[in-house]
Amino acid sequence: PFWVKPHPVSSFFTCAVMKNSSILFFVFLIEINVHGRALHLNAREAVPLIPKIIHHTSLHKHPVEQQAAPTYITLVSWTSWRMLFPSPEYRTIIGTDEVLERCIEEEFPDFKSQWEILQGVEKADAGRYCLLYKHGGIYADLDYEVRRNFYQELHANGGGGKVHLLEGCFTETRPEDGPIALNIQNAMMASPARHPFWERVFESMKQGRYAHSWNDPHGTGPRMLSIEASKHASEVLALPCANYQRNDRCGNFMELEPQAGIHWNQASWMPGVKHFWNFDFIHSGFANAHPDLGDVGLKQAMPEDLAKVPQLALLLNLHP
Repeated sequence: PFWVKPHPVSSFFTCAVMKNSSILFFVFLIEINVHGRALHLNAREAVPLIPKIIHHTSLHKHPVEQQAAPTYITLVSWTSWRMLFPSPEYRTIIGTDEVLERCIEEEFPDFKSQWEILQGVEKADAGRYCLLYKHGGIYADLDYEVRRNFYQELHANGGGGKVHLLEGCFTETRPEDGPIALNIQNAMMASPARHPFWERVFESMKQGRYAHSWNDPHGTGPRMLSIEASKHASEVLALPCANYQRNDRCGNFMELEPQAGIHWNQASWMPGVKHFWNFDFIHSGFANAHPDLGDVGLKQAMPEDLAKVPQLALLLNLHP
């Protein structure tokens, strides 16, 4: 029994427990009666923590080492995550085609028939949503360069219980989509495991033609994600474009100080892409961010080129 001073007391405390590989923070209210002889614990809320897992999707289990000639953007982006979100504190999961398909089969088996007709980047889109639902963590494209560790920022002001989505630098929706509060891109996202927002996303994807990006409000890309985020805005926090996406549409891309990350948007999924929409950003911006390399972001890096930047030479030893 607990024996305390005979006057009413109320106070809070927190504890953390593991559940399904995720950490839940429980906030309890201690109510002690006027006689000081009874202790009542009432769980008031459970706030899931975003796991320390970094997700990428790739055709290869080792995305950099198994590419014949990755671009400098890929090299720098991959290295940035390994350096600023290092192992063993952060675990890396590579979503190969096999990994993504297994996730769909286990978590969203009623979506499997639609999964079979998706093509290319559409499967990468749906697969990344599945990984975030199953494991939680942070997802990033292989051309997303992180500039600082922002893990704690995700949990500020209760944000650890919400899905974090990247504010878009383009308008992803159309007038017929109705009121849109959030324009979202899916190059970088963070989430607790098993968040219900992703269940809503899969319900939406079941309804459409499954075309990528803005082509379909029930597709796999940013248009669909923007619509769902706007419908369920209380479950979502937008990561500001100016700090997490930076290009000339949401800030001066030459200003590096405010940037937690940069999505270089090399659009490798688009055959023959000419980068007419972000030419200055991907050339001058990369050279400004990496003066030791210069304007080589889209250049395929050969082994001899790795010697130009000592930290890049470590890459062959940095795989999950």
